[in-house]
Amino acid sequence: MSSTRNGPDVGFSFRSIQHERRDRQYSGAAKRRDHHHEQRRATGETAFYHLVGSNEVMDLTGEAVWLNGDEEARAGHFDYDSTRHILSGTNHVRVRWPNVAQDDSKGARLMFADQATMQMPPTNGPVESMIANGNVIIVNQADESRSTSDHAVYSRAENRFELTGSPRWWNDRLKVQGDLLTAEVTNSIYHARGNARFEMTMGRATNQLVVISATNIDYQTNLAIFQGNVHTTLFQDAALRDTLDCDRLDIDLVSNEAVTAVARGNVRGETAPDRAGAVKTITCATLTAHRSPVTLLMRDLEATNDVVIREFGETTKHAEEQINGGIGHRDVFFPHQSN
Repeated sequence: MSSTRNGPDVGFSFRSIQHERRDRQYSGAAKRRDHHHEQRRATGETAFYHLVGSNEVMDLTGEAVWLNGDEEARAGHFDYDSTRHILSGTNHVRVRWPNVAQDDSKGARLMFADQATMQMPPTNGPVESMIANGNVIIVNQADESRSTSDHAVYSRAENRFELTGSPRWWNDRLKVQGDLLTAEVTNSIYHARGNARFEMTMGRATNQLVVISATNIDYQTNLAIFQGNVHTTLFQDAALRDTLDCDRLDIDLVSNEAVTAVARGNVRGETAPDRAGAVKTITCATLTAHRSPVTLLMRDLEATNDVVIREFGETTKHAEEQINGGIGHRDVFFPHQSN
C-alpha cells in the first residue's frame, strides 16, 4: 500500500490479504479507491474487503467503475467475488462492450439494468456471460437496434441473448415481441416464442406496414417463418387493406424486402371494402404470392386445393348472400404483373 499527501491511493491485491484480517474498509469523501488486477481496474468512493466463507469479496460503492480491457461497467455498487470470478452490480448498472473485441469500428453494445451479474474468466479475457434483471435495455450501435425486457441472459461462447419479461426488440424497420426473444448473433437468427408479434415496414416508401401475430416466429436474413394461429394484417397509409389467417406462413426476403409468401393450413384471406363496398374472400389449403423485389409490386397469386372465392357487397340483404357465387377449384392462378 502507498499514500500521498492528498490521501491514500491504494493498489489492492487479493493475494496479499491475510485471512486472519476478517475485513478492512478504506473510505474517504470524494476520493477514488482503485483496484488493479492485470487488465482489470476498479474504482469507487469506498472499497471494502471481506470474506464470505472462504471466498474473498470486494465491495465498491459510490460511482463504482469496473474496467476489463475494452469492456466497461458502471453502477452505484459492485461486489466482486475473486474466488468465483463473479462481478455483481446494483443501482443503475451500465455495461459497454464492443461487438468485435479490440475493434470499436464495429460499434458497441450498451446494456442498462437495475441489477446485473457478470461471470469473468479466471485469467485475462472478456466477460463470459451476463445476467441482468429489472428495466433491462440493450442497445446495439452497429445496427441501431434496441431491446427492452425485465430479464436478459447473455452467453459470449454462443454469442446469444435471451430476453424474458415483456421483451421487445426493434430497429428502424422491424419490431418483434413475444414471451421469449432469443438472438443468435453470429448467424443473425432470431426467435420469438409465445404470443409473438412482428411488424415490418414494407417497401422503400414507408406507407405499407405488415403486422403478423403467431405463436412462434423464427427470423433470419432471408427467411421469416410464422407458426401457430397466424394472423396477418396489411396496412397502407395507416388504413387496413388485407388480412390473412393460416397455420403457417413462410416469407422469403431479399434485401429485407418480402418477395415470396406461402401460407399453409386453413388459409383464409380477406380484402378491405373497395370504393363500391365489395369485400373479397378466399379460402384454400395453400396460398402463394410473389412480389417483385425491383418494383415491389405483386407479380402473381396462386391458390391450391379446396379453393373457394367469394365476393360480398354492401347491397346484399344477408351477409351470406354473394355477388358472385362461390367457386370450388383445385387450383387458381391470378397473374398480376411480370417483371
